[in-house]
Amino acid sequence: MVGTYSATLPNYPALGFYKGRYTLYIKPGNEIAFHIFDAATFPNRASYSGDRLLLAADGQCTASGSYTWVLRGKKLDLEKLRDPCTPRAVLLNRVWTRAS
Repeated sequence: MVGTYSATLPNYPALGFYKGRYTLYIKPGNEIAFHIFDAATFPNRASYSGDRLLLAADGQCTASGSYTWVLRGKKLDLEKLRDPCTPRAVLLNRVWTRAS
């Protein structure tokens, strides 16, 4: 699952997301980062257990979130189980394509 993934999002202006390409970096260990289109990269801590991904609370989201993940070839499907942080859930809950 370690790698760089991308997805094209539609407009979500109320959340600060605009149509364009977004990048998800999954690094070795417990590090994950999101690059917001034409903005900054936001690091986060993550842990994995089987097909579950748990994201820690961070500066943008005050609560943790949990997702299931399935990797099929170059496609990483993240599906929200529970995440009270709406911007993070809107960003992550989709199919991502491996870029590297």
